[in-house]
Amino acid sequence: MDSLRQRLKSALSNSPQSFYARALLEDSRTEIVGDLESALILNKAIDLGVIHGPRLVEGTIEALDEGVEILASAPLPGLPSGWEWGRGVFMALEDRAALHAWQEKASASVVQLDETKLALAPAPLRPLLEEALQRGYATCALAESQPVSFASAYLHTETHFDISIDTLEPYRNRGFARMAAAGLIGSEPLKGLSPHWGALESNPASWRTGQSLGFRPAGHLWLACNHVQDSQENRLNEGAKPTAPHELI
Repeated sequence: MDSLRQRLKSALSNSPQSFYARALLEDSRTEIVGDLESALILNKAIDLGVIHGPRLVEGTIEALDEGVEILASAPLPGLPSGWEWGRGVFMALEDRAALHAWQEKASASVVQLDETKLALAPAPLRPLLEEALQRGYATCALAESQPVSFASAYLHTETHFDISIDTLEPYRNRGFARMAAAGLIGSEPLKGLSPHWGALESNPASWRTGQSLGFRPAGHLWLACNHVQDSQENRLNEGAKPTAPHELI
């Protein structure tokens, strides 16, 4: 398995489009099912998997049923009834002037996330925020001294990092997500790494937030979406588990 891990790392280009697979392969908890041609790169600790190759492999359907979110570079056949592929917009930072404007706004209200502020986050958000504290970095935007929006970089490689945003429902659409993200991008531990933003096309509020920070579309990824489940519950409620590419804003 370690040999397969190394071969997959070598097969994946060091590009933004390969980011999620490369980031998972850096985590020792990640399992690999399949072979160099088609593999499921699966990390149940953060409920995220990536399909490498042209087909779904053994274990993919079971992982979906267990609540793991699966990403792929193209919509692949074989999803169970009720599931479809949703297209996501992959965005790279191009307009630094737009980012700097939001970093100036963030300077007075965005701080590094620590254990004290983590304890004030909704319980369902804490596991991924703990990941960020242990394996990456996180910031939070404050309102009346309370954290109301959380930006984290728990997925990263030696060259790139992904921005995950979670904002409490009463504070959405008020600029807190933009400030938290802007503060994260400017943080010292992440300097030298290239940030990117992922958002489902079905969530225009998220990709518009990315655009306002200076991100521009650079490609697409696909996410397996359970429309039966999504029709039964509102996953954007406060405290709900965020949908990859992690976009509660």
